[in-house]
Amino acid sequence: MANPSTGAIRHAIGPTAAVTTITREEITASGARTIPELLRRVPGVTVAFENASNPVVNYQGLNSNLSARMQVLIDGRSVYNPFFEGDAFDFPETVTPTDAQRITLGSARVELTRERMGRRQQEALLSTLLLLLVCLLGAAFAGWRLERTITGPIVALGETVAKLREGDLGARVEEHSTAELGALESGINAMATVLQTSRDTLQQQVADATWGITQALATLERQNAEREAARQQAEQASLSKSEFLATMSHEIRTPLHGVSGFLRLLARTPLSLRQQDRASS
Repeated sequence: MANPSTGAIRHAIGPTAAVTTITREEITASGARTIPELLRRVPGVTVAFENASNPVVNYQGLNSNLSARMQVLIDGRSVYNPFFEGDAFDFPETVTPTDAQRITLGSARVELTRERMGRRQQEALLSTLLLLLVCLLGAAFAGWRLERTITGPIVALGETVAKLREGDLGARVEEHSTAELGALESGINAMATVLQTSRDTLQQQVADATWGITQALATLERQNAEREAARQQAEQASLSKSEFLATMSHEIRTPLHGVSGFLRLLARTPLSLRQQDRASS
């Protein structure tokens, strides 16, 4: 409110802020002809000009010309100039104090004690350390979970496949995973079972075929031995026959020669016709 004798404007001051509202009556009582001139009457407020048309408003000389602690409202409309990001204001030249119904001027200041800042820093540091610890625990749990659910089963699958490749078809992987890894474990075990069954069947077929071939070879050897024995018997019989024929031929030929000689001698003797016919035949 205004002091009627001096035209000064009173305002409320707090520990961290100061707000002044100039009413229509106070504007009229001040006798100011321009807005900057009116603001100079507010206690603690300094109004300067960077140039002929650019006023800068400061409170208690704490603000720079580009600080952001002041706000001026004319009939609820801010005249703050955001281009400078500070306390430079665009006061319309056509607006005079008598045209305004109400002007509000405010400033704010943040004060922090070292004790409070230290406590805030400690709280922030503690919160950061706690968050870091939680992140580390989360990462460790995620790593353990990853190793248990993905890395471990994959390593077990690789070891089982290596055993199968080396010929150990009895190797199996423990099926305790889910989703795709579980399906892969089941598939590898099923494949190993099929391979083992096929190998056993093939081995049995090879054993049966080997036994059949062995029996056939034994039969063939027996038949060959029988044929060899028959051949030898036939050769022996043929030899015996030849010897017999040779012996018989010799035994028969000797008397025949004697008979033949006797007949030739007999033919030289006087014989009857009947005797000659028999001796010549």
